[in-house]
Amino acid sequence: MRRNKIKTDGKVVLRSVSSPEVGRRVVGLLSQLMPSTPPQSIRKGIAKTPVVLAKRIRPEKGEKLVEALTRLGAQAVFVPLRPGEQEKLDNGNLQPRVLEVPVEITPPPGRILRKWLRRTGLALFLVVSIVYAVVENIPRFYPKGISPIQHTARAELGGFRPVGQASPSLDSVNPLDMMDVMNLQFRLSPDRRLPQTMASLADLFEGIILNGDVNGRFRAGPLRSDGNTLIVPLMVDNRMATEFQIAQPITFPGILAASAAWISMMAAATEAEPPPQAGENAIDGIDTALADVHRIDPRSILNGIGTLETLGRTHGPQWTILKAAARGYGYLLMSLFPDRTDGRDRLAARGLSLLALARWLNPAADMAMEEALLAYQMGYTAHALTRLRGIAFYSAIPTDRLMMAFITRDTRQLSVSQNQNATPMHRYLAARLYRELGNADRQRSPLNPCWKHPGIGFPPWWKLSTRVGGPWRTPPAADSFQRLRRP
Repeated sequence: MRRNKIKTDGKVVLRSVSSPEVGRRVVGLLSQLMPSTPPQSIRKGIAKTPVVLAKRIRPEKGEKLVEALTRLGAQAVFVPLRPGEQEKLDNGNLQPRVLEVPVEITPPPGRILRKWLRRTGLALFLVVSIVYAVVENIPRFYPKGISPIQHTARAELGGFRPVGQASPSLDSVNPLDMMDVMNLQFRLSPDRRLPQTMASLADLFEGIILNGDVNGRFRAGPLRSDGNTLIVPLMVDNRMATEFQIAQPITFPGILAASAAWISMMAAATEAEPPPQAGENAIDGIDTALADVHRIDPRSILNGIGTLETLGRTHGPQWTILKAAARGYGYLLMSLFPDRTDGRDRLAARGLSLLALARWLNPAADMAMEEALLAYQMGYTAHALTRLRGIAFYSAIPTDRLMMAFITRDTRQLSVSQNQNATPMHRYLAARLYRELGNADRQRSPLNPCWKHPGIGFPPWWKLSTRVGGPWRTPPAADSFQRLRRP
């Protein structure tokens, strides 16, 4: 089926005239079509192409006009009107346009510069006006002038500071010191058991070596630290005699070295010398006290320490008694776990002071087991393992072998499944090791025989106590102990 092509009115546009001869021909053709228009006006109109020759013309006529102009050598085109443009032409509201004419916008010379100068000048004027108004009106609102912001003076927050001194709050320091305050909050604190050991050493030295003739003469001054080094001043008669430095973080050998320096200073100040010492097995009663200590029951350990205290009063300061007492405090630390009254630190300081004093009395004595036991109970496990490497396992006494196996986590040596005659200490250490290793099933089996004997038990901390008196005992007020009352 043939479609009828809908034709739309358009306009004829003369695009270009190639030569003057062609121009004369085009003028002659247009003069015939527009006899009322002078030839001079037509020639002037087509001088600047493109130009619209017919504003609105039927398609048939427009195509014939384009063919005629093309035969004369000119370039012309018929351009259909757009729907909206045609509608407006019908109403007489729109003049026809030549679509091929490019739109060129050429601003006048200097227009942009003048516009920028006007806007910039206006902005500057407004700024100057506002500043002038503010300056002129400030005396009216602030007759005494504007006072500057008050800041606190710069504080010296670096270097050495007293241990335990609270850091200043961020809102109370100069803004330039805020970063130093933040760093103070993460500064490493020294082991709090070190000053307790210094105080315990002074108490023991005055009570045992000087027989209580001097009281309160020696003490450690306020500790200072910069996070890397700890300074411990040593006071004699309320005056600083000397001070020594300990690298941080504090190690167990560092505490022992500080204790030895403290004892040497007190001995030099009083001109004290170690008294004559008896042999290792020369004093009767130490083995009996150690047998009580090795029962691992805190009440029995306290009885053993009481026996050693009695021996100390009888025989004077002897390294064997002090060594056994240091071991007793090590076992007491182990049996009083977990600590419910936060008193284990004082017991650890007392055990360390006894160990240091025993070494001062006999520097050549072997106290590796006591040192390893105290180090392990205080949390210095690496040092404890290092000290145990120098001890021959099978040459040690049975209780020491059990403790070595416990510290080194040797479950094979602590196994009681094949040993029906295992001691309570053996069973306790095995059960505790299995518990620390997370083996709950094996934890119960070593302790099952212990519950059948009413004399064997491991009372908690709050049921323990100690007797009052004696230079080796920590005072009840400081230890949070109550006197043990038995029926």
